[in-house]
Amino acid sequence: MMKKYKLFGIINIIDLLVLVVIVLAAAFLGMKFLGGTDTEGAPEINITFTSKEVSDFVVDKLADECAATEISDFIDQKQVDDNRVLDGYDDKYIEVAVAEGCRMYDDTEKIELGRCTNIKVSNSQSSIVEEGVWQTSGKPDYSWLEIKSTVNGKVLDNGVEIGGETYLVGDYIVLRAGVAKIYIEITDIEVVD
Repeated sequence: MMKKYKLFGIINIIDLLVLVVIVLAAAFLGMKFLGGTDTEGAPEINITFTSKEVSDFVVDKLADECAATEISDFIDQKQVDDNRVLDGYDDKYIEVAVAEGCRMYDDTEKIELGRCTNIKVSNSQSSIVEEGVWQTSGKPDYSWLEIKSTVNGKVLDNGVEIGGETYLVGDYIVLRAGVAKIYIEITDIEVVD
């Protein structure tokens, strides 16, 4: 009776199916995590990430780990400016010197996005309607942040591919830069000549 469920009288058919599923899963995981990257030898790409509102403590942490200069003095001065309505976008910012840029990752996809090459910090930019007119205002304890990185990637017709994921201008990602984790927008992608 048991011979009826065995393949060639040797192995159980259900055991064979389980074994095939395990081998296929192992092959898939091996290709996904251990396979070579298709960005080796690919062109260098500069990516700019921007957020209009990031908590000052996150910006401080980012600067502590990634930057060669302190920005806490700028943030203290910025507190004075936060409560005023800005006339358009404020062009007063501090450009932070990056020592040895911290590593940057797409936290959701677990893909490395190069190293930080530049950080800019300014007053946060919140849009409000005051007396029927749109105005830009600063928000206390928040900063505007721009981070740039350089990474190798494959150029596509409508974006770039890094680590098997496509990134486009306008995408929002959860970026991990050093110990800081930021929900941020990709605002520029350019190929380095």
